[in-house]
Amino acid sequence: MEIVKTERQWQLATNARGREGGLASVHPVIAELLWQRGIRTEDEAERFLEPKYDRDIHDPFLFRDMGRAVDRIFGAFKNGEHITIHGDYDADGVTGSAVLMSALTDISRREGTVANVDFYVPHREREGYGLHDATVDLLKERGTNLIITVDCGIACRDAISRAKNYGIDTIVVDHHEFPSELPDAILIHPRLAGEAYPFPYLAAVGVAWKVACALYARARERGLEVSPYAEKWLLDLVAIATVTDVMPLVGENISYVCSASRSFVIVMLKTAFSPYTMRSLIG
Repeated sequence: MEIVKTERQWQLATNARGREGGLASVHPVIAELLWQRGIRTEDEAERFLEPKYDRDIHDPFLFRDMGRAVDRIFGAFKNGEHITIHGDYDADGVTGSAVLMSALTDISRREGTVANVDFYVPHREREGYGLHDATVDLLKERGTNLIITVDCGIACRDAISRAKNYGIDTIVVDHHEFPSELPDAILIHPRLAGEAYPFPYLAAVGVAWKVACALYARARERGLEVSPYAEKWLLDLVAIATVTDVMPLVGENISYVCSASRSFVIVMLKTAFSPYTMRSLIG
């Protein structure tokens, strides 16, 4: 493999005393590398080096609006409503949309309903980023009752207001910077002010996966036949966009990547030596 050279000068964090104290039992070379990644204690080091799915993944209902989102989706199942997943056109939006399409169709089938779920991915050049008025008009004509935005929506207040005027509800699944005035919607976003979810560095696909986790949890509560780890089989998609969106590989993110089990993801992770290589392959 060819080594890529760079003119950049790395600025390393320094605090030898803290490093010796917090990571005293770790080999000095490993301790140095961990310190540069912001890992300061042996507990943090263990979670980074040996991630465990059951230990490291947080409860999706810690999101303050998650209960509302799940109630709205199950209500749509019950009433036979038309759900449209509106994803961004990049790897994060596409994989996040695929996660929700898979979860919604699977759970509705197990509940004995036929979910009317489709998706809409805007054209990168003709339509651009985000949910637009023209798209809302199109979805209204298609009979959509509920829009779920993935990797966009938090800054689309006007379009979401337009949808509401049509009687269309919106669930926003996003992780981008947000404006001072938020849209009138159910908001699933890890970095909103007052949000209780403890891990802020999720890609949009990670946020979408948390919605899937919450839906599967509710399905189990309702007595549906769902395997204990049904949502875990979606982590291959979560791993792809977590890497291509260059999210910090700490906390839940490293658990997602390490838990991804499908062979094509493993091959790509071994082949793509940088996020940019993987992005060029699939993003």
